[in-house]
Amino acid sequence: MAIASLHEAILSSIVRRNQLTQEIAEFQSQKMLLAYSQGDIQGLMLSEETEIRNEYKELFDCNPDEYENYTDYTEIPDFEEAIERITAKYNSQLEDLSVWETMIDNQITTCSAEQKELEAYTDSYKKMLSDGISNDFNYAGGGGKKSV
Repeated sequence: MAIASLHEAILSSIVRRNQLTQEIAEFQSQKMLLAYSQGDIQGLMLSEETEIRNEYKELFDCNPDEYENYTDYTEIPDFEEAIERITAKYNSQLEDLSVWETMIDNQITTCSAEQKELEAYTDSYKKMLSDGISNDFNYAGGGGKKSV
């Protein structure tokens, strides 16, 4: 009966370990999607910043009299504000993704720790099962007396 219980414990540990492996793989897939999302957001931010730069550069180049007090289009007061708005908008999204990444990392760590714990239990169960079977076969039925 004890052997059956150990065998069942081993099998349930293996099933749970496989479930954890699947969960870790899913979390890693989410992390990969997250990296793509971060790249997309950074690309959008760069694209919008470039658009703003081109717009202000064109204003500066087309209206030299209006902007004669400035040496460069980046000195136009509204330029910095426009860039800061874009940066703030996308940094907020990047921060949200960073929080999500931290949560995924925590889940992966938790699953990995549980997986290692299950492996230790499984090894222990296997040893108990092996020792139990070994003891059953070594039992001579003589009450444990040695023959001289």
